[in-house]
Amino acid sequence: MTRINRLILSVATVAGLSSLAAPATAGNDIPTVERVDFVLECMRSNSGPRQELLYKCSCTLDELAKVFTHDQFVDGLTAANAMSIGGERGAVLRDSEGAKTEAAGYRGVLAKAKKACFLN
Repeated sequence: MTRINRLILSVATVAGLSSLAAPATAGNDIPTVERVDFVLECMRSNSGPRQELLYKCSCTLDELAKVFTHDQFVDGLTAANAMSIGGERGAVLRDSEGAKTEAAGYRGVLAKAKKACFLN
């Protein structure tokens, strides 16, 4: 086993054990795949040095995870994104007071998170 492989295995083991020792908080249950997807989309939609955007976008998601559970995050993100769907299919969501409230709440928390993380 190479030195790098041993290092990777060690880090993975420590990360796995620490996740067992620390119980997940209510807002910290967003799966890794969704976290990566959010950060990559954030990096695509903002301008700046890649490494800086990586930190700012990760910070933004961490701030969102402090407020929202995974289900709340998905619902808010979906409602916010769905408001831009055109035509009759989009009208169902755009005309829904519940979806409007959900999208507005998500966007408000997102704006605060971006500000806290110095993201535009």
